[in-house]
Amino acid sequence: MKQRIITAVVAVALFLPVLYFSHTVVWEIVMGLFAIIG
Repeated sequence: MKQRIITAVVAVALFLPVLYFSHTVVWEIVMGLFAIIG
């Protein structure tokens, strides 16, 4: 059971920066489109 918890923590720790980076890229694209449209 502890092994599963450790694996989950590691997976989340690795996934969060990717999620944050992807969100930032998407946000930049959206703001860029608004800038072009506006």
